[in-house]
Amino acid sequence: MVQEPAVAGARMRNYWQAQGIAELALGQFATATEEGDRAGQRRAFYLLAGYYGRTCRIAQSALADRREPLAQAALRNLIALHRPLTQMHRTAPGAVPLALILDRPARDQFARDLIVRVLSESHESLLDSAIAAG
Repeated sequence: MVQEPAVAGARMRNYWQAQGIAELALGQFATATEEGDRAGQRRAFYLLAGYYGRTCRIAQSALADRREPLAQAALRNLIALHRPLTQMHRTAPGAVPLALILDRPARDQFARDLIVRVLSESHESLLDSAIAAG
């Protein structure tokens, strides 16, 4: 059964929109930044990072199932979530990590690549703590 465009558009408006949670978390982050509260900065960051991870899974599932309206909504949400995550890292790079959300195999490969790069750039043996700082 083919849906009429108006019906499809009405259903699309019912998808979750990330802008509100992004603004809330940015407000919490700004307050924590003003107060010098690094733990508060991290809480705001990880609140959004959790939504970002779930939204990535939704986007992947929607693309695999060819559910275009859901995929489009999820991709818009990823943009709405990624911007504040990046802004938070730029504001407080010592308190919040880089906004790079990867699945488990990609994280493992990324970590291996970083370790190999640090070791290859070193002219001497390194302790574990030096590799982690690299």
